[in-house]
Amino acid sequence: MDTTFQRIYTLPMTVGHYRAHKNPAYYLENLRRVSGELMPGVYVCELTAYRCPDCGRRVVRLCIYLPVRGNRKFEDTYEFTHGELDELLRQP
Repeated sequence: MDTTFQRIYTLPMTVGHYRAHKNPAYYLENLRRVSGELMPGVYVCELTAYRCPDCGRRVVRLCIYLPVRGNRKFEDTYEFTHGELDELLRQP
């Protein structure tokens, strides 16, 4: 799989208040693009889109983590394979 898109977003959750969400509509509504430095204590969502060069299959992976002293404390990873998050890929 080739990486075709990658972007960092923040989630409206802080330390101690993480809740898992599997519904892609939650992410479409709540992800905020990072435009500067990451704020301490705020959860981050790394969105990466992949495409298979052979069959054309596309996958979007969300990795949710909390940045802690230069490290990442991973909470969840979700994969979406039916274009659920394509709206985020089209945003400038």
